[in-house]
Order: sequence, then C-alpha cells, then structure tokens
Amino acid sequence: MSAKRTPPPRPDPLAAALEVLERFQAGKGLLDRLTDDSFARRPDLTRNERSLVTALSAGAVRHLGRVDFVLSALSSTPLAKIQPRVLSILRLGVFQLLFTDRPAPLVVDGCVRQVGAKAPAWLTGFVNGLLRAVARKGRDVALPDFGREPAAHLAAALSCPEWLAQRRVARLGPEEARRLCEADNRVPGITTRENPLAPGFSDLAPLLADHVQDLVPGRYVPGAWSFSRPDAPLDELEAHRKGFFTVQDEGSQFVSLLLSPLPGERILDACAGMGVKTGHLVQLMGNRGTVVGADVDAGKLRVLEREMARIGAAIAAIRLVQPGTGFLLPGDEPFHRVLVDAPCSGLGALRRHPDAKWLKSGADIPRQAQNQAEILSQAAGALAPGGTLVYAVCSLEPEENEEVAAGFLRAHPEFSLADPASLLPDPARDMAGPDGFFRAWPHVHGTDGFFAAVFRRRP
Repeated sequence: MSAKRTPPPRPDPLAAALEVLERFQAGKGLLDRLTDDSFARRPDLTRNERSLVTALSAGAVRHLGRVDFVLSALSSTPLAKIQPRVLSILRLGVFQLLFTDRPAPLVVDGCVRQVGAKAPAWLTGFVNGLLRAVARKGRDVALPDFGREPAAHLAAALSCPEWLAQRRVARLGPEEARRLCEADNRVPGITTRENPLAPGFSDLAPLLADHVQDLVPGRYVPGAWSFSRPDAPLDELEAHRKGFFTVQDEGSQFVSLLLSPLPGERILDACAGMGVKTGHLVQLMGNRGTVVGADVDAGKLRVLEREMARIGAAIAAIRLVQPGTGFLLPGDEPFHRVLVDAPCSGLGALRRHPDAKWLKSGADIPRQAQNQAEILSQAAGALAPGGTLVYAVCSLEPEENEEVAAGFLRAHPEFSLADPASLLPDPARDMAGPDGFFRAWPHVHGTDGFFAAVFRRRP
C-alpha cells in the first residue's frame, strides 16, 4: 500500500505581497506587472487572496514615505544598512500596523515568519522588536510641522516625494497641495465606459450589478459607471468579453469628448497605445468614418488590434510609426481631427499608479515636455486646414501642460486655442479654465488628473 502524499502547502498571500514589494524595490518593473507575475507563479491563490496581495503590496508602495519615516524614527539601525529583504518585510508590516485594522499580533507574527526559520535569532528578534515598537508608538511619531515645513510634512505624512511636494506647495499653496496629496492616497474605484456599438449590447448596469459592489453612475460622462470589488477579474465577466464596456477613468474620457469627432471623418489617434481612447473615438463616431490608431510600440498595437475586435470597432486602422517621423503615409489625405494623448510623467494619475511617484524625478519632467512638443508638432502636420487638434496628458505639471501648449502656438501661428467649455458635459464645465485650458483635478473632481488644450487650424 503506497504512502499518502502530503499535499503541497497553500500559497501564502503575505509571501506573495512581500515578493512583489521586494522586486519593486529592486527596480524589477512596474507594480502592476510585478503583481501579475506573482499571481502567475501562484495560480492556486483565491480571488480574495489575490485582492489581499494587491492591497498589501500596493498599499505599502502608496504609503512608503510615511512607512519609512516611522521606521527611521523607531529603528536603531539606519534603513540604508538593513538587508533589502528584511527592509521589505518591515515596510509590509509597518503599512499594516499604520493603515489597516489587522490585529497587531497577527501582523507581527506574520512578518516574523517571513524572516525564515533559518535566520539568526538576532535578526528575528530585530524584526519582532521593531514591529512591536511600531504597534505601540508608530501613530504617535512626531511629523514635521505643516506650518513651518509644509513640503517636509507632506513627504512624511502623505508619502509625497519631497521634490514633488515642494513643486506643489510653490504652485498651489500648502493647503491645496495637501488636498491633492490626500487625493493621491485614496484608492479609487473602477470606472468603465459603456459601449453601445458592441453587437447585442444591452443595459450595462444589470449585467454588472450581480458581480460588483458600490455600482453608481459616473459623475460627469453619460454611460460611465463606477464600482468596487468585482467578484472576478474584469476580463472574465461576460459583459467584458462581449465588448459591452471598457475600463476608463472619467478624466480620460473627457479627452475624446474634447476632440468631438463626427461620423464619417478621418481621425488620427497619434499616441494610441493599447487603444482605450481609440475605441472611444470609434464609439463617438457611431462606427462610421476612419480612426487611425498610431504608436511607436508594436506590442501595444497588437493589444489595440485585439481590443478593437472585442468592442466591435469596425473603422479602426492600425499604424506603426517610427519615433521622430510624421504620421501621414504617401497618398494619405490629411485628417479632420488629431488627438495627441502624449506620453508624460503620469503624475496626475498617482491614485491609480502609486509606484509612479517613486519612479519619477523632477529631471524627468523637462525631458517629457520636450518629447511632447516634438510629437505635437509632428502630429499637427497631419491635420487638414480647419481641423481640430487636441493635446492631452495625465499630468498636472506646468512644463507638460500650458508651457507645451504655449510653445506650440508660438511655433505654429496657423493654430489658435479654442474654448473647451462647450465641448464638455454640463457638470464638467468648471474644468474649462479662464486661460482656455481643460484641467481635471483628483482633489476637486474625483477623477484622475488631466490637462488638455484644444487647437483649431486656420482654414
């Protein structure tokens, strides 16, 4: 009689979250990709366990500044001298102690287990003692005074990198900078856009209601829905497989509305990426005309092609372009409208991508702005006289916003700035500023942060 095999141990969500955090801190990639990789190596994780892994790893990254400030205050060893794996364990533990309601003994014991049974006793004791000290005193650690050192306070209290906090305080003032940093730390719901063009489309809300929680209509854009805690990955939902919706923040949806494409027109989406806005443009045009989705990344265009098939976008064409070149092919007619949703720092979307604030620096912003200006100029050459050009970025930094727009107008006197107010839904009219630019702010509008300029070319 053969001996019974011992079943393999269940995957440990805390170990998975630790792996994601370790790899992120080692510069191995973006947080979303690292999380997906971790799940691929642990297919037995339940949906609830996957949610826990994401909440722990993303939460530790989102609040890394506060976590490290508290650790530095209570650790007798400088953080730079702590072994990287041990530091990741401590960060995961401190995040839980400060920002979740998990019982402190459970958090401490779980983190001590991650140190490993073969670790020297002093190391286990170090992690155990430091986390117990955080449990007792972590919330009472004195922060820099907001009145005297607002940027230092925002860095320590709200995990805004100090270089970014200094920029925000200088431009917005301390109070508004604080509100923006607080908004960055709020985990947003999932926002989607209905797609009535999909074959067999029916009312989306009843199809989602049995699978998600907190389902509410969007605040601004008709056909937008927001929700939380889906009971399955979204791409497994029947409504998604049938193309009935696309995940897209309302801030992002405004960009296509500002371009305002008409059925039968030729439209260029010059930085199409994986096609979220390309699909929205097709939808606004009622699947009549032509939308060319162009990008320099062939991999993204393959995703775009699959996405267009999923949502039933019959008028979308795909165009691989080379960096620094134009967007028209020989024999092409110019486009009626051109969208430049340019690569940017992404600092307006930190609530959805908290890792971005630790991967960027102030030096990245002027480099991005130069690239944006070049793409915008090249895309303008593909626009017909009398046409509309929209420049948009998910950044709130002036160098990537009004300075790019102003530089474009100086270099291209055949263009003028158009007022975006009339192109927006009534609830969003306040996003059109007196300077003629569109801005959506996380702390004001509850969307991702976006900037856009609408240009008209002289006939």
